[in-house]
Amino acid sequence: MIDATGAPTAIRLLILSNSLDQSERITTFLRNGGLAVHSTRFADMDNLEKRLRSELFDLVLCCAFDDAVDLQQTLSAVNDLHSDLPLLIMSDQSGDPVEMLQAMRNGAMDLVDVEDLEHLQLVVAREFSNLQQRLELAELKQRLQECEERGLGLIESSREAIAFIQEGMHVRVNPAYLHVLGFENRDDVEDLPLLDIIDKGQHKSLRNAIKQLDMNSEQRSTSLETVCRRQDDDTLKATLHLSKASMDGEPCLQVIVR
Repeated sequence: MIDATGAPTAIRLLILSNSLDQSERITTFLRNGGLAVHSTRFADMDNLEKRLRSELFDLVLCCAFDDAVDLQQTLSAVNDLHSDLPLLIMSDQSGDPVEMLQAMRNGAMDLVDVEDLEHLQLVVAREFSNLQQRLELAELKQRLQECEERGLGLIESSREAIAFIQEGMHVRVNPAYLHVLGFENRDDVEDLPLLDIIDKGQHKSLRNAIKQLDMNSEQRSTSLETVCRRQDDDTLKATLHLSKASMDGEPCLQVIVR
């Protein structure tokens, strides 16, 4: 993992094995190969799930050739966590190929021969790197969601009339938008086509403006002078500012009516 300063810390590796010698052999080889590994040996299958829930690990290495280790029980314990914990299997020639294949289908990330520690080293490095990237991506998504929520809060209190459009339909509007267009509440406008608030003579111009944004990946916004139709059938001249946006991770169109 990476600490708060950005410096790498040890890979927390849980080795499921009843053999201290085997565990130390694996750990020593990984360290000699340049991997910072902090390993923990464990073989109490009955308390495996409890151990996984009480302590944080980055990877689990299941020595399936060890009579004290149950592969299916290991898979069940890891999967029951509902967390992103990579499981690696180490096997020997006595391993059942069908069982190993099924374990891979059920979530194990890779299968390594007990005598091929160089392969294990590559797999551990790869899976740890992939885990870091997934965790970083999850953190970025969380930050993006928080930014979107703060942005929506600002939009709610904005004096500008703002709406979000997906597939041509209103999906979110702020109070100022309701006021400008004469709607009493959100239910009156959400799921209403954007074209319904535009004078029919301006529909073609609006479609062209939206199409221009869709076709030009570099263009982020455009403006359109138009005539809006309020809910009371009154009309008003306005400038529509159209810009690319996103909501709940989905692309949408932001519309500001001025």
